[in-house]
Amino acid sequence: MKFYIASKLENAAQVCRVANALKAAGHIYTYDWTVHGPVRKEGLGRVEEVSMLEAQGVLDADVVVALLPGGRGTHVEIGIGIGADKRIILCAPDEEMFYGDDVCAFYWHKNCTRCVGDEQQWIDDILAICAIAENTLFDEQKCRVCGCTWNHACPGGCYWVEEDLCSRCAKIVQDAKNSGKIVHPTVADMITALSACAVDTPQEGYPCEGCYLYPFSNDGRMSTGRTCFEHLAMDVSEELRRLTTEAEKAWKQVHDDITIMQKFAAKKCPHGYADCCHREEEAR
Repeated sequence: MKFYIASKLENAAQVCRVANALKAAGHIYTYDWTVHGPVRKEGLGRVEEVSMLEAQGVLDADVVVALLPGGRGTHVEIGIGIGADKRIILCAPDEEMFYGDDVCAFYWHKNCTRCVGDEQQWIDDILAICAIAENTLFDEQKCRVCGCTWNHACPGGCYWVEEDLCSRCAKIVQDAKNSGKIVHPTVADMITALSACAVDTPQEGYPCEGCYLYPFSNDGRMSTGRTCFEHLAMDVSEELRRLTTEAEKAWKQVHDDITIMQKFAAKKCPHGYADCCHREEEAR
């Protein structure tokens, strides 16, 4: 897993020790700012270059570690990480930094995990969090309704309301419950849900034991799951058949109108229209 460590310049030695421990465990350091330290005396061009390199280091990381207390740059980098939806690990020597009267509100952002203790405790906690993130968070955490994941959120963004339910789907479910109506999906909605469904064992009856009833269920019950593969496929087929029938009816009507217009186009209507008294005569 790729990581970046943010902290103030005075903590450079500590940053190096934590980084070495993480690298020894097989993790990748995206950018090591301790190799050059402060660059203000090298000119503003160099300052700009380093600021871009450090920001890119945050963006390239899977996990951003911040060793507190930090300076202005530390908190800018925490902000970049939160904005990029990165997992943030905040390490502090005591709980006062997280519970004091002057606590930074963003320390309690949903993306942040707070660790308290000495340096070795930080390293142990960081390694444990990285292990969980590698195995579950980024690859396996998935919304049970739409199938979105940590790295592939819903269009426009979403966040976790439950371990396996995103905010977008939670709102759909709640709106459906409040209105007392069934939310009927579009074909695109059903195909999206179909692709996210993993059950592939045929079942009898609807809903069956393999079904998680979801907001699009046509049995009238509201919940936050989804149907099994087979019944969702049945829903898709039924909806496609309905749309096909409607399209066929619409086309038949258009075809009939065109036929009538062509039939009377050669006749001279006293009113100057093809579809006029001649239609009435044809009907008689």
